[in-house]
Amino acid sequence: MNRLDIIEPAKNLSFWQNEDSGVNIIIRPVKESDIQNLKNKMKSRKTSKIKHKYHIRKAVDADAEGIKEVVESAIIPLRKIYKPTKAAYKRRKSKRKLRIRLVCIYKNKIAGTVEYEVQEDKLHIMGPMVHQKYQRKGIARALIDYISNIASDSGKNALSINTCKQTGNVAIFKKIGFKVIKESKDDNGLAENLTDEELIDVYMERIVKSLSLVRKMKRVFTLNI
Repeated sequence: MNRLDIIEPAKNLSFWQNEDSGVNIIIRPVKESDIQNLKNKMKSRKTSKIKHKYHIRKAVDADAEGIKEVVESAIIPLRKIYKPTKAAYKRRKSKRKLRIRLVCIYKNKIAGTVEYEVQEDKLHIMGPMVHQKYQRKGIARALIDYISNIASDSGKNALSINTCKQTGNVAIFKKIGFKVIKESKDDNGLAENLTDEELIDVYMERIVKSLSLVRKMKRVFTLNI
């Protein structure tokens, strides 16, 4: 029995002892309480992991260098496809005050960043970027979900984003809940094409779930204390 000896058999129970360690191992039928305890432990571990893995907040001036590193890393593959024109930089500068930037902290480093703009019935997302060292860790999803919660809390019903089809990001955004609404030629003068094919701009949206009753009650309680 793989160097395990039966010590004392009993009804519905088996007692084993490892010759090397002398540790008793009790084997018995599974109880309902065992399953519930296991579920509670798994839930606790999952919650703890999510809570401590990422920290997302609004960007501050001190984040500038970290944000720069993320952007420089994330745009490397994009610059094989297109680069912003002077008109794009000018437009970005004119809208800077309308945009809110978030950063995602992972292992005490700024690992990702994104901007969003408040529109009438939705929040429009711009430039979600994750440092190449921290990609495929769910950081982009975490940033988008964070903005989705903001949209829900403020009564907005959707998130929107524009992306270039040639970058391959359409498939990524689909995985995190976005749907393609419209495709059009990217001929607005904001991107210089560095490929041999015509660039396609893809407009996508993700529906925002409304506040749950529990979250609504929490908000009301918070406002009244």
